Amino acid sequence: MGVPRASGATVAREIPFVAQARDVLGGPERTCWPVVLTLVLGGMVAALHVGKVPPALPTLRVDLGLGLVPAGFVVSTFNGLGMTLGLLAGVTADRLGRRRLVGLGFLAMAVGGLAGALS
Repeated sequence: MGVPRASGATVAREIPFVAQARDVLGGPERTCWPVVLTLVLGGMVAALHVGKVPPALPTLRVDLGLGLVPAGFVVSTFNGLGMTLGLLAGVTADRLGRRRLVGLGFLAMAVGGLAGALS
């Protein structure tokens, strides 16, 4: 038995959660591939910025004279800053608009990555 759709067509079998999400969110019937590509590439760029501190930790320990516990606090500080700034980014996205903030975020990551690579 098919599931009725708004367009009048029926779908042979559809996962209930997907059908419910599609009804709630609406959205296009077709996939917008430029948006998907942008999100995938954005995720890849963001993933490149995760995990930069642990490989640099031995050098930081030697240069700053840190023991294991203080060095662990350095890593924890970066994680805490990421969580806090994530909350602030969410509030800012609600005020400025998500699309604009994502573009600014990509730009900031690219500039920061380039500055880190050149340092």
